[in-house]
Amino acid sequence: QQGWEGTVTLHLELRADGTVGDVQVARSSGHKVLATAAQETAKTWKHASVAQEGEAVRRWAEINLTFKLDK
Repeated sequence: QQGWEGTVTLHLELRADGTVGDVQVARSSGHKVLATAAQETAKTWKHASVAQEGEAVRRWAEINLTFKLDK
């Protein structure tokens, strides 16, 4: 409705149990509502865990989420 578009870069804590923990905005699109939506969505994601020396470990990742309206 507002015509807001942009890309939000998130810094994600990928927990050993396959859930997402801390979610930080590394780079904003300039629209707080998009950053908030990106953070809330990322907190619901699941991921494949990574093993190090046979044990699942916590890691960090960055991801870009682009919000683009259909024209």
